[in-house]
Amino acid sequence: MCVYLSVITGTVITAVMREGSMYATISIINVYKEGSLAIQQAGKTMSTKIIILCKKCPFIRRGLNYVFMGVVDEDGRGKIAPQHFVMAFKTKNQKVLNVLKNKRC
Repeated sequence: MCVYLSVITGTVITAVMREGSMYATISIINVYKEGSLAIQQAGKTMSTKIIILCKKCPFIRRGLNYVFMGVVDEDGRGKIAPQHFVMAFKTKNQKVLNVLKNKRC
């Protein structure tokens, strides 16, 4: 059975804590696995919304670039739970992440 995850790199535009979770808007740098992620497009700029549910997940900061891997909820938002990950994105990691584009599961 395949579990479809969303894997993107992006810059944090907004990040707000509400009810113990971080709600963020991400300006997308690259999409490696989209799943059913809702992506808004304005010209060449793409963005999406994510929720970080894990209280122990790394704190994200506005203006910095990250790799986000999680599932997609019924509203098309990315959800990052404890079993998923967020990490700082470095351009040198681009080649490794490109491998994900061709993986089915």
